[in-house]
Amino acid sequence: GRIIVHCADISNPLHSSFEVARDWAVRVTTEFSRQASREKELNLPVTTFMDGIDSEYKIAKLQIGFFGFMVKPLFHTAGLLFPKSSHLEDW
Repeated sequence: GRIIVHCADISNPLHSSFEVARDWAVRVTTEFSRQASREKELNLPVTTFMDGIDSEYKIAKLQIGFFGFMVKPLFHTAGLLFPKSSHLEDW
């Protein structure tokens, strides 16, 4: 059951509406930027990938990496575990 919840949690790049996917990408990266700022304020080690996301280009680059590193492999694994859902990997 956990893999289904995890797939749902990170599925925003797969949304059929680009506007919805973009909105979620902006929301997530805004949260990341705020966390990096707070880490700096508290003199904590800054989570590198969360720092400096200050343009559409950087948001897009981060989303491409996230998709390739997290989303696609997870949905591939889900497709192996649940063969009737393997068509989702084609997105």
